[in-house]
Amino acid sequence: MASYTIYYAKVEGEPLIQIGITTNARDTFYLDSPGETIAGCYQVTATDDNGNESERSNLICVDNCPIYLLPNTFTPNADGANDVFIPFPYRFIDRVNFQVFNRWGTLVFETSDPDLNWDGTNLNNEPLAEGVYFYVCQVFERRVIGIVPQQEQLRGAIHLIRGEE
Repeated sequence: MASYTIYYAKVEGEPLIQIGITTNARDTFYLDSPGETIAGCYQVTATDDNGNESERSNLICVDNCPIYLLPNTFTPNADGANDVFIPFPYRFIDRVNFQVFNRWGTLVFETSDPDLNWDGTNLNNEPLAEGVYFYVCQVFERRVIGIVPQQEQLRGAIHLIRGEE
């Protein structure tokens, strides 16, 4: 074999494009760095010394392993520590639908930014009282089939502690 050609599609069902050629017949791997996701589908062809390219290999699709977890407490008291409610480090998340409610069920905060960056203020940018708030979070993942919502919504309590006396 003279070379191998690697084809890639970010999402299953999209046309595959050529992303690389290895010219060393002894190469047994190709390192792809697609960026924001590892999801995608691959095919390979082999070309002999006369320039004849083989049929494409079987289609191999790889999916992401998304992760998105939220803490349950933050302290927006301007002391420089834990002042903003943010998720734990996450990967392969496109966006969220994050909503926070007070104990009476009134929506007090919402965002689609997966970084959240909630500073403990309400929709009118006024500081909320110390207490327990409830959140609902729909997470949209980058998968091999495209952007899809997680099957389960995240739900839980957030303890907003100001520490003021």
